[in-house]
Amino acid sequence: MALAELEKRFDHLRRTTQNVIEQQSAQLQESTKRFGILRSSRDQAQAIMEAQADQIDRLQKQLLELKKLVSAAKAACRKKGRCFDVAKGPKPKRSPGEKVRREIARVPGNLRRLFRLTPAIDADKKLAPPSLEERYAKWIAQHEPSAQQIEAQRTESENWDVRPKISLLIPVFDTSQRFLEALFESIAGQSYGNWEACVIDGGSHSKETIATLKRWARNDARIRIERLQKNLGVAENTNRALRLATGEVVALVDHDDTLAPFALYELAAAV
Repeated sequence: MALAELEKRFDHLRRTTQNVIEQQSAQLQESTKRFGILRSSRDQAQAIMEAQADQIDRLQKQLLELKKLVSAAKAACRKKGRCFDVAKGPKPKRSPGEKVRREIARVPGNLRRLFRLTPAIDADKKLAPPSLEERYAKWIAQHEPSAQQIEAQRTESENWDVRPKISLLIPVFDTSQRFLEALFESIAGQSYGNWEACVIDGGSHSKETIATLKRWARNDARIRIERLQKNLGVAENTNRALRLATGEVVALVDHDDTLAPFALYELAAAV
């Protein structure tokens, strides 16, 4: 009985599998047929598009040749391109007196055109766009404070009830003296005075760099310098500068940056 039951189940499984295979085969054939139709349609569409592209290319070349012919013909024409105007009729014959009066009537217009030549050139020169430097100088004059306004900021900020201390985090490594001088001069010239420069020297080898840092630290107590035995990279050197900070606000400054004289004033005013 058990063998007969297994044979029955096996036969049912075989018939089910065969049906699935036949269905899958039919679907595969149908998909293959559809794919063949789509591929044929795509090939036909591609052939049509290529033929149309060739036709458009030929037409564009013909149009370009016609334009060249027309331009050459107009250039050869002595009547400013009016050689090809269709005449509406024979020109009327004028008497010598009419011809003289006509030429006299043209004199004012000819003179005006003659005297307009030089002013037109001058006008073109006046309309020349300003240079980038001129545009930037104009923008600065319109938007940035003048020297008098910067001095007013200095006086005003000294009388604020709340004067947040700004810590400038500055990583340095073998920076040239020229860059360091410009950096510290821009910081020392700020219209807001409650700041500190937290400078980390990542083990500079340059004697010029070391001497410049020491001199600025001696001249201004707000410039604090710590020297490392080796360079730890910009990120870690900046982290070490953050450890020196005692201000309520920190700002990242690169070793070759320069700050506008009102930069820290604007930052403190926003705080």
